[in-house]
Amino acid sequence: FEEIAKTTDRFITVPYKDNNKYLYSEDGEKWVQKEGGTNSSAYYDNICYGNGIFVATSEAIGSIIYSTDCKTWNIVDNFSDTVQGLCFALEKFWIVSSKNIYNSEDGVNWTLVSSNTNFSSIYKIKFINGKFFLVGSRSYNSDTFPAFAYSTDGENWEFKWSSATSNKG
Repeated sequence: FEEIAKTTDRFITVPYKDNNKYLYSEDGEKWVQKEGGTNSSAYYDNICYGNGIFVATSEAIGSIIYSTDCKTWNIVDNFSDTVQGLCFALEKFWIVSSKNIYNSEDGVNWTLVSSNTNFSSIYKIKFINGKFFLVGSRSYNSDTFPAFAYSTDGENWEFKWSSATSNKG
């Protein structure tokens, strides 16, 4: 298991590949293994909870699943990008692929928010203290540098690069 989601009354781990199982806890200390994962061979590495829905993603192309009870998981059929990161903020789920940002209110229908991120590759998206953060890399003059961006709305981004010479938009 790689990721944990928290609701108001429980913790849930991401369903693990091939074994149709996940972990559940009411207090974060005592964990119970439950049946009812995905019946999928994909490896899920992100999970979030919001709007009464669990959404889990895998880096495999098009691997997004959702559930309201963590017993029955449904596969999102209409998503074909590679998923790199997932978070829940501002009443929406947010996914990043290597170059794109998407959001969804229900975890099923995804809207492309941005495809011009100035990143060579995006690795993760997080929402912390009222701000979104993207972590990735940027190529400049045949070199690749760590890079990040931040935003308060998920649509307008301020980009930062790690090298003094690569801080060019």
